[in-house]
Amino acid sequence: MNNYIEADVHLIATDKPSNLTIALHYNNRLRQVHNNYECKKEDELFQHLYFTDNSEIKEPCWVIMTPTIGDKKLLYIENILENPKYFDMRGGYALDRNICKKIIATNNSDLWDKEINNIKLMSSPGDKGTTSITKGISKILQSFIDDYIEKYNAGTPIIKVRLENEHYFCVNGQLFNTWNDRAEFMERIDNIDAQSINEYDKLKLNTDGSVIVVKEQEKLYTREETLNILLKAKTFMDSMSLPLKKDLIEWFNKNYPNE
Repeated sequence: MNNYIEADVHLIATDKPSNLTIALHYNNRLRQVHNNYECKKEDELFQHLYFTDNSEIKEPCWVIMTPTIGDKKLLYIENILENPKYFDMRGGYALDRNICKKIIATNNSDLWDKEINNIKLMSSPGDKGTTSITKGISKILQSFIDDYIEKYNAGTPIIKVRLENEHYFCVNGQLFNTWNDRAEFMERIDNIDAQSINEYDKLKLNTDGSVIVVKEQEKLYTREETLNILLKAKTFMDSMSLPLKKDLIEWFNKNYPNE
């Protein structure tokens, strides 16, 4: 069963060299440079992109800390307390769970999973296949980075995305992802104990280990809807003694905004 998860998008400054930078000498525009590009510290602010989700943090992982006051920060959570409100940090410092979001994808190569597991799948007993499933941090596809740069420089940075996700049933170390729910799954598998079934939600990945961003579809109008818009536009034009092109554009944008 394929579904989707929503992820927040963060652009975070870094002291380490990165091919994603904000060019101070170029009107603070975001741009991507070659890996061997040598830029001066005072001219470029190195950046990394991160996707985070709202899943519960149950084990050590990298997070983005989003305090109410101050800049977002990259942080590694090492010790997990059972306390529902706080993480246990080094030096006895307690960190609020509510301001920490788990990183699931990034263009920061230092955090990528070095090995993406190829796990055997079975659509039904005897039918086998493979898929890529990551247990940690995945890559962000280059096409999304290009799109993010364009929108950032236009003053409308992307702050949320939807990512393709898959639901799996695991029995005796083998994964199944054909059936939509647990009841249907159990009906099709003979001699299975309900207690031995584990369920997982995993991000669906491209072959290079990058997450799959769902593209938002533009609003498409039917023939009848288009005719209705034209008739309303004519009524508006008839109400003006000397309508101008800009008046019609303003009317259209007001009544049919780009959602």
